[in-house]
Amino acid sequence: MTSVLDILSWPTQVVDALRKVLLNVNVQLPAVLAQLLVCVILLLIIRYLFVKKKTAESGQIKLAIYSVLFAAGVGVVSIVVVWVDHAIWPRYEQIVGKVSTSDTNVPSITLLDNLGNDLGATVNIDGQGAFFISINPTFADPPTTVQMQLSGCMTKYYNLQRSDLLGNQIQLNWRCDNG
Repeated sequence: MTSVLDILSWPTQVVDALRKVLLNVNVQLPAVLAQLLVCVILLLIIRYLFVKKKTAESGQIKLAIYSVLFAAGVGVVSIVVVWVDHAIWPRYEQIVGKVSTSDTNVPSITLLDNLGNDLGATVNIDGQGAFFISINPTFADPPTTVQMQLSGCMTKYYNLQRSDLLGNQIQLNWRCDNG
């Protein structure tokens, strides 16, 4: 089932892309500042288009202006919704789950951010595949991926969902594909 937060994810993708571009020029921008920057840009676009719509003569131009106004408004609202969501439902400081595997060895687990960086989280995993990841949640910048690795096997990734960060146990399936 797709939630409203999933539908409003395009601004988050814009923020992530902005952070990746800035990281390429060695500027590391925290997620909340990148979100604020995108909000300001969208609000400037909205302001500009409100002025422009008064001088638009063609119905097609007005329709285009209203469409962009709507999209920019949705973008601002979705970023604010993310902030409110994080304020109302703080993220847990742990991720709990189990790796299901028919292999005799259990893969190592690493927690990554949206840029693919290792978050340095403490991962405890037992021989049966049960794991517990201790994290330090950052406002508006949650971990996004669990990476599973085992020597001689291809690395696999699991994209974390919002519910995974709210305390639900996750189930990861592992099969060693030679890489």
